[in-house]
Amino acid sequence: MTQQKKILVAMIGAPGKGSYDSTHYMIEGHPIETTFSFLAITSHYKPDEIYLVGTKNSIWNKIPDDFTYTRVLIENGINEKEHWSIFKVLTSLALDNSQVIFDLTHGFRSLPFICLLSIIYYRAIHPTVVFKNIVYGMHDARNDQNQTPTVDLVDFIKIIDWLYAAKLFTDFGLGSVLSRQIKSLDPKGLDNLASSIDRLTIMLQMIYLDLLPGETKNFEKQLQKLTDFIDDHILPLKLIESHLQKMLKTINQPCSADWERQLSIAEWYYHNRQYAHTIITLRETIITYIDEILHQRIASYEDRDTIGKTILKGKGPGKGIIRQSGLLHLWNEIVRIRNYVGHAQSTDESMDASVTDIQTIGDLLNRSKNLLNDKNTRETLAKLQKDFPPQPPKYTVDDLVKKHNTR
Repeated sequence: MTQQKKILVAMIGAPGKGSYDSTHYMIEGHPIETTFSFLAITSHYKPDEIYLVGTKNSIWNKIPDDFTYTRVLIENGINEKEHWSIFKVLTSLALDNSQVIFDLTHGFRSLPFICLLSIIYYRAIHPTVVFKNIVYGMHDARNDQNQTPTVDLVDFIKIIDWLYAAKLFTDFGLGSVLSRQIKSLDPKGLDNLASSIDRLTIMLQMIYLDLLPGETKNFEKQLQKLTDFIDDHILPLKLIESHLQKMLKTINQPCSADWERQLSIAEWYYHNRQYAHTIITLRETIITYIDEILHQRIASYEDRDTIGKTILKGKGPGKGIIRQSGLLHLWNEIVRIRNYVGHAQSTDESMDASVTDIQTIGDLLNRSKNLLNDKNTRETLAKLQKDFPPQPPKYTVDDLVKKHNTR
């Protein structure tokens, strides 16, 4: 494997735009006396290449003659056009397959902010660029011994990673990035939390509605158990903890019936633009609703499918009751869209069909919510109980959990 080269990217200011008196820059506890921070950084980290970024008016003439670097010219940054120009220059540097040290000490005006945006760009678009240090020398904070403290801000850039990982999980149920972030933490001891996130990700993506409540409670338990530990040791995780709690409450709202919980998950899927998941979950919500009214207590796929193909299709006993409740028409529309999605086809060959189908799914979700929460619907469907007496379950949810865990 080719060793990554070290590259220093540093700023250089203009006359009167900073202090360039000789000082002892303190880098990792080592005092290095020089006028420019990038000279001290070069002495300490020994980069293979150096880019010095400045305007045409920067004090290039103050740089020692024996200092080897590549000059990078930028605009003054006095308007939006020049800001974009600076950003374009900074994101065009040849930094691939390298470890980068960014020195912001002598940046001025808006330059440090644009540097931050360029760092975010590289980390998102060029994964082979590794930012090892983001250094700022605080010349104004030097002590009586003329020692200037330097701070490394690289850990703060990781906050972006945590926010990105949290958003993927809370908005889309994709927790693999967040799980890796947690597993990379020091101190260790968070494996159970990371594993729970991995399991929740699988359940949300595979739509294992029967397993979600148990794993959600387990995740909440893991978070609660680690609250004090997170507060004291893991600030990045603390920053996103409330977002995780909010997401958990959304997908596992306290409900009196399973169909209500499933309907809330369908709404979560739709809100987060997972439309195929929405229509599949909505179909299962209707089946669960009927199951709970008839007290069939089913958990097997075969029996659930029977409800869909007979009772809800109005083919079995009580077909007039299903039609009267308004559920027959709703069910047929849901199944129609679900079948198109399940067979990877649109309902129409035009591109407009995709937008129309998404709007239709949203409409079906709202109609389902209104119809299933209407007490008249429940009272009408309760008449089916004379034709479908309560049955003992063939499988319990616990059986399915055990089956899942032994795969």
